[in-house]
Amino acid sequence: MGKKTFQGKSEAVISSLDFMPTFCELTGAELPNVKLDGESFASIFENGKFERTKPLLWSFYDALNERVVAMRKGDYKIMCRLENDSVVLPKIHNMHAGNEDLIKQAKLTDFVLYNLKDDVGESEDLSLKQPEVFKKMKASLKSEYNYLLEGSFVWERAKSKK
Repeated sequence: MGKKTFQGKSEAVISSLDFMPTFCELTGAELPNVKLDGESFASIFENGKFERTKPLLWSFYDALNERVVAMRKGDYKIMCRLENDSVVLPKIHNMHAGNEDLIKQAKLTDFVLYNLKDDVGESEDLSLKQPEVFKKMKASLKSEYNYLLEGSFVWERAKSKK
């Protein structure tokens, strides 16, 4: 008889960033020797559970709203704006050599906090109602975002051949 696998459903939060480490674990392939943002969720296939150790972090510099950096940790999501000299950064599609300094020197500001388990529509900012959670999430977001910037890929345009 083969190995027994989980047949139910799971409410674990995963990201596309988790696919490569998961596929590597499932196939026995070695992970590349680079920093990865994702984590293997292979445990879901055995028991339906996945306990994330790293928060999920996003930076969409051309997001529809002005809060372009977000992090999910457990049931909570925190978002913020990026500003330089009290001016919100303009919409930017990708970080490249021409705007790298602008992005890396920007300050995280105007934070909002939501509990996605209780408020999936993100309608109630909890930053004032849950100051301890807010303080921890804000500190974690700043740390994780700085770590992300250290390893961010900077796009270089190919020089055209004439």
